[in-house]
Amino acid sequence: MAIDPKTQLCRRLVPGIKPDEAQALLDRMSRVTRHPGAVVLCEGEHSDALYFVSEGLLRVTVDGPDGELTLAEVQPEHWVGEVGLIDGGPASATVSAAEESVLYRLASDDLIELRVSQPRLATALLRTLSVDLAARIRHSNDFLVTQLGGTTATARPVQSGWLTSALSRLLWGTGGSA
Repeated sequence: MAIDPKTQLCRRLVPGIKPDEAQALLDRMSRVTRHPGAVVLCEGEHSDALYFVSEGLLRVTVDGPDGELTLAEVQPEHWVGEVGLIDGGPASATVSAAEESVLYRLASDDLIELRVSQPRLATALLRTLSVDLAARIRHSNDFLVTQLGGTTATARPVQSGWLTSALSRLLWGTGGSA
């Protein structure tokens, strides 16, 4: 049984918001259905909306040198498009439906309206997105460092220039810059 989108929003998207705030957010979101294989966001194309997954499964991919590379699968009670919502720039990856999916879309214009009409809600939403983005950046950094043969930030003392040296070895086969 699928969880009601209002409950999902209160529990996942913006923890701690009041029922009237959840309704104000839902009032600005549009329901979007995507069939398997349908694109939600396309790598390199303009993106200015957040998509909250209510039902289904999304696949996040990028074009790699040897073809398509799957970065992640996004399940219900998670979102995609938060960077585009914030900066309106091109999508950093392609997101498509891996199965029949129901999404709720919040456009950047709607976020601007929320900042005026519901500032507490807009602040809580942006904080939640920021915390999630920070966690993703840390995870990506740890993955990159591990791939370069280093240890993660939580397991090593901070050493000036260690990342530059590791990247130089990887990219140019040297210990210094090119």
